Amino acid sequence: MVITVKYLVKVRIDEIFSLKQKRSEINRLKTAVKRFYDSCVIESNFQDSLKYICLAIAFFCTSPDEVNSITEKISVLIENTCEGIIEEEYVDYI
Repeated sequence: MVITVKYLVKVRIDEIFSLKQKRSEINRLKTAVKRFYDSCVIESNFQDSLKYICLAIAFFCTSPDEVNSITEKISVLIENTCEGIIEEEYVDYI
């Protein structure tokens, strides 16, 4: 059985002072997540906000335990890759 998962992550980053700097941070996050986990990553909300980044990450799993493991690893990767704090997380099974 294959489970399709949509994982939304809202990250607050206080050290961003321009949209160009934010886009650079988003690209770095997207590349890191795609490299370590076979997933699709897009910026979903807060495109004009300097303080918030919201990423929608979609991936496939075979069990609910694997979903929890992967989402925890992705959140650690995001916090280690950028200087931000994850404020909200949401997992949706499609």
